[in-house]
Amino acid sequence: MKAVKDRLWVRTDVGGMARYEDDHYHQVSQDIAAVPGNPWVISTLWLGHHAAESATCLEDLDQVKEMLRWVVARKSSAGLLAEQYNPYTSEPLSVSPLTWSHAAFCKVVNRYIAKFAALSGAREESGLPRA
Repeated sequence: MKAVKDRLWVRTDVGGMARYEDDHYHQVSQDIAAVPGNPWVISTLWLGHHAAESATCLEDLDQVKEMLRWVVARKSSAGLLAEQYNPYTSEPLSVSPLTWSHAAFCKVVNRYIAKFAALSGAREESGLPRA
């Protein structure tokens, strides 16, 4: 996953993960070294989900929070998430709202909560189901 992030992370102030290198769907930039593709909510959250799954201590969950904050920073004033965003302006591109983006966000939030409980030893007190 480190190699995937190294290759697909958008190296602009916007950040986020591209789906794959040289993604032509609504492509904004030809500078593949800096912008391998537009940042997608789902791709960014896949990275967050992996970080939650592989966390072995509470500090490891900081990466997950970073991905969730990235998504929240891009929601519309109505709370809607797009499919992908402009890598320079952070404006939504393509489909908006996209249910898949919202579902992935919910999945990662739930995984974060469960992993936090497991790592903090709070599972029994929290009433959360086993992960």
